[in-house]
Amino acid sequence: MNAYMGEYVVIQIDPFASLESALLYDPEVLGACQAMRNKKYVACLTWAVQSANKYLSGTVCFVSQGLTCGNPDEDITPAMSLPILPNTSHPESREPLDAKEPLPWPDLYQQTQAVAKIRFRNTPADGKALPHSPHSLSVSERYELLLGQEVDECRREDLARARQKAEASDYESATSSSCTAMASSDAGWSADETVCTDSGAGHGSLAEIVPVVEMTIDLESVDVVNDPWEFFEEVQALERLVYEHKKRHRLAIEKAIKLDSELAERIILKHRVSSVEKDNSPRFKQVVQSCRKKIHALASFNGSESRKGFGLPMESPKGPLDGVYSCWL
Repeated sequence: MNAYMGEYVVIQIDPFASLESALLYDPEVLGACQAMRNKKYVACLTWAVQSANKYLSGTVCFVSQGLTCGNPDEDITPAMSLPILPNTSHPESREPLDAKEPLPWPDLYQQTQAVAKIRFRNTPADGKALPHSPHSLSVSERYELLLGQEVDECRREDLARARQKAEASDYESATSSSCTAMASSDAGWSADETVCTDSGAGHGSLAEIVPVVEMTIDLESVDVVNDPWEFFEEVQALERLVYEHKKRHRLAIEKAIKLDSELAERIILKHRVSSVEKDNSPRFKQVVQSCRKKIHALASFNGSESRKGFGLPMESPKGPLDGVYSCWL
């Protein structure tokens, strides 16, 4: 159901709706979605856009029970959080958030940096006012949460700069030592011939997925507040499915192009063998040249056209001879 900004909600990723386009033609994606066991998470709906679309867009800020370990890879520390009353404990003695009605669990924290974009189904109100959840933040409390998010975002940037500076210093020291060792290990090398290279291999990034979630304001529907960082692992699992889906499709296109080219070349060769003695005219040469151009155009078409969202062709030849055989007519 729809919720209002500031309300605490329970969300759960719907992998089928999140990857709806890919499910139509990829059984491997369908099987992977069926095997997923996505958890339910408690969060505050901090932003939402009302529209007549099938899905609404929004942003949630997650809740944890107890302080989490943070996310060191993203420079997020356990202290980047705000206690939620009646909990008042915090390592930096931060002021707690005060929900209009206490949430039904003890020892809760609003994780200021555990924020995610989501999509959720637009439930028609049928002319009736949507029910409000008693578990929500007032405008002033939402403002306090926003301030906490901005402060912690600045702290993350400072931590990231310090970490990058330390890594750069360690790298320069290591590469300098490595180059000195390489130069001294071979008497035939001069200092000018010593070359230092970065052996680190680049990694392709996964496409960002905005997941579709099931949402409810019924907090009593869950017995436990799950670790919010596991939500992001579930999103990454969806992103890996999309990455593998694109990879399989790209290989299928390359295979189809190769088969089309090989088949067309066999047709050309067969025609040439049967007709060369009967028709060695410029007309025959023009036909062969035209056919080869169409093969090239077909390969370019298959390699460049893509379907919005998942890199799939908008439309492709219906058969291996489509666009090739017609050149003989």
